Amino acid sequence: MMREVLLLLLLACAGYCAECEAYNGSECVLWKDPPLSNLTSHNAEIGESLMENDGLVAGANLTFEAPAAVDMRVLSAFPMVDNRIPSNATGILWTWGEANADDSIIQTEEEGCTHDYVFSHPEYGIYDYNWSAVMYFTFAQQTRRVVVLNESAIGGVIVEPEAVVEIPFAEFELEAANGTENLSVRIEWSFYYAYSYLDNPGGTCEGSSSVVNDSITIRGNRTMEFIVEGGGPEFFTVRPALGEQWYLSNHFDNLIFSRKSIYKARILNGSANATAGARIRNFTLVRSSEQGLESVWYIFSHPAQDFAGAVMGGYEGAYWANPLVESAFPFSHLYEVNHSYEAWGPHLMEIEVRDFFGGTYSYSRELVSRKATRGGISETGEEAGGPLFYRPGTGEEGWGELSRFEIPPSTILLVFLIFAIWAYAYYRRERKKDQQ
Repeated sequence: MMREVLLLLLLACAGYCAECEAYNGSECVLWKDPPLSNLTSHNAEIGESLMENDGLVAGANLTFEAPAAVDMRVLSAFPMVDNRIPSNATGILWTWGEANADDSIIQTEEEGCTHDYVFSHPEYGIYDYNWSAVMYFTFAQQTRRVVVLNESAIGGVIVEPEAVVEIPFAEFELEAANGTENLSVRIEWSFYYAYSYLDNPGGTCEGSSSVVNDSITIRGNRTMEFIVEGGGPEFFTVRPALGEQWYLSNHFDNLIFSRKSIYKARILNGSANATAGARIRNFTLVRSSEQGLESVWYIFSHPAQDFAGAVMGGYEGAYWANPLVESAFPFSHLYEVNHSYEAWGPHLMEIEVRDFFGGTYSYSRELVSRKATRGGISETGEEAGGPLFYRPGTGEEGWGELSRFEIPPSTILLVFLIFAIWAYAYYRRERKKDQQ
């Protein structure tokens, strides 16, 4: 009996979580990785329903002076997290809706009487129209246009509206983004109507019926901004900067300069077959709450601190990495990933990070952890061996002379620069804590 009860509970939970992940993720599930495939497949499936979207103009106040209403929205991109898109984003999701008074009677109350404006008779209503909509894409001071809708009473459908509009910039163009540049998408529309109606006073309203011919043009526009994330990250090992360290104080601490949002890192110690990890963002899949857009899904990221053998922090700003990393533009993100471990001798250390859109980037370096020696004997008493395990001593004068070596001026400058970057990152982290 208990087995059947547990099975029912598991099935109920599975059904609830599946529904919640799909429709109200922020209240049910925090995803460890962005659910990009869920988002893309769903929004692609509902795209057709967003064309001639009645819900977008539901409740529009139609009058005899303005017997039509139009609205359009730029909704999302394929793919998108928060308002960020990768350089290989394929298209823009949009919607449009239109309502008019054709085949209806508009009534108004005027000083105790009802006034009818009749659009429903075969002789009245909309007899001519011309609809057009253009989407303008602006990036890096270049603007390109795509006609997304063109229809008229005389010419019929010239451009059939499609829910997904291809971005008219190539991947290599967006890849040059510096991490703070936006792709601006503005949709503009112009809807012309020519119509007639019967102006029919009733009740105690004064006046006689008459036929009125009129026209109206409805224009509007909406804009959405997308942060374009292009280019791969650059890595720099802060500690040990020179690649060697004392065997009882092993670190693999790295700075990552990036123009992309990174949410997790993994450390691999190839020689010891060990791993560590850190994640600083979770994700939710949320349904829109706006009228007419309830079927559209979005992914949002949220701060997290999921550390397993490594610590990670992230900061946004404008970071110049020269001369550590050669770059003509600043980086928009700075991450620090710190890891300590037990080891002796040479170890191949690797760090792997992942961005919001599934891109993975790695960096590896061989580090040497050595014991100090004096007179051929290590600090732990055994006979000193090769230089990959033991730092050669310089004489019998004492342990203070064991690790003495000359540091060239260029190395001193490098260490100073590393310290300055670390101090700045520390300052940003502490300031962020104070603001919280």
